[in-house]
Amino acid sequence: MRISRLLIVLLFCAGLGAADALACGDKFLVGGSGGPMQMQLLTDPARILVYGGEGLDSGVPLNPQLEGLNRTLADAGHTVWLVRDTDDFHSMLEGAEVELVIMEMSDVKTLKSEINATSPSTAILPYLNVPTRTQTKSARKEFGNVLAIPSRAAKVLNVVAKTIAGK
Repeated sequence: MRISRLLIVLLFCAGLGAADALACGDKFLVGGSGGPMQMQLLTDPARILVYGGEGLDSGVPLNPQLEGLNRTLADAGHTVWLVRDTDDFHSMLEGAEVELVIMEMSDVKTLKSEINATSPSTAILPYLNVPTRTQTKSARKEFGNVLAIPSRAAKVLNVVAKTIAGK
């Protein structure tokens, strides 16, 4: 009888110790198994000019991927201006201290010399709309960093940070 009481007390104490061990919070977390990840706000946000392309007037709807890019950058803490024509582009480039210009690959080839003459410290990041693998490889070879649209937010922010740091 005494042995059974002693055994019950020991098992009870062992159960309490196990409960404490399970509740300590030192559990292994598996990536991707929890809720959505929160984006951290940047400690050093940049001023970014996104050029939507020549020939787009206010009546033509903007590319939804560009609107998503604009939202991603703004949510991360960057100051973002989205312009649609070359007049607004030049006035923003001259008036604001822009650290990065994001524009379509075809526009980079025509406006790169003007950007370097107006603001030599401004980094240029070309983007490609739904690129193929060969387009992305040739663009990276020519320009270094290239942004493929659409991309996940983490990838966009990573490419933007690399481009700004590389200038």
